[in-house]
Amino acid sequence: MANPARSNEKRQESAAVLMVDDRPSRQARWCRMLTRHHLPYLAASSPAEAIEALKHERPGVLVVSLEKANGEAAALLERVRTADARLPIILIEHANLASSLNNIPIQSRLEPEATDHALLVEIMRWLQDTTPTAPRPSAAHARWPGSVLIVDDEPKLCDVLAGFLTSHGFTVLTAGSGFDALAEVQRSHPTVMLLDVRMPGMDGLATLRQLKTVAPEVAVIMVTGLEEEHAMEEALALGASDYILKPFNLEYLETILLNKILLGRAP
Repeated sequence: MANPARSNEKRQESAAVLMVDDRPSRQARWCRMLTRHHLPYLAASSPAEAIEALKHERPGVLVVSLEKANGEAAALLERVRTADARLPIILIEHANLASSLNNIPIQSRLEPEATDHALLVEIMRWLQDTTPTAPRPSAAHARWPGSVLIVDDEPKLCDVLAGFLTSHGFTVLTAGSGFDALAEVQRSHPTVMLLDVRMPGMDGLATLRQLKTVAPEVAVIMVTGLEEEHAMEEALALGASDYILKPFNLEYLETILLNKILLGRAP
């Protein structure tokens, strides 16, 4: 387990993620994901280890994924709730555990089959909600020229990306559908569009096809899952500048956007 700060004094608050998982391979994968996104974490393989960590630090988010149903798991969450009613808990609802926790307030629940990306979005959502952040810069005070239009039907993900990019000096616009994106392009003339492939109604490829007929100068970066990577050949043929795979590193995304904005490498 990552060593918490050793102190008998009041617990230190942090933005760390406390990951409680009794499957080592899954925990290691999730911890690597957090490391790629520069998110500090504590790792515990049992409720007892988690309780020990909580004696020294108050994490920003608690993630619980325990496949073995026992009283220790319920005792952990009851203890957390008694000590801190506001600490966000993300529970991975393994069948043999979820039913024993019905009476414990939990902010977020994910199915065991949920993707790593879905977990990352939830973690960043709650960290953003609980960590004070500076106001997003206005266009007049943005560090970089132009603007970025984020197009995704997941409002949580839009908020996470917009918060990160604006805090790094970008002017950011958002749209929740392909139709909204095309309307926003007509209004705001963005420099770069970050376009999700899988959306209801008009999907990313259909949006890209229409965009290139009305605003071919907009550089488009497609956002796709690994299972959709085959569609990227079509996207590049339609005029997309680049694509990134979920889950992606936010610093890597920043680098790609700066490449498009500062070097003007639109097709």
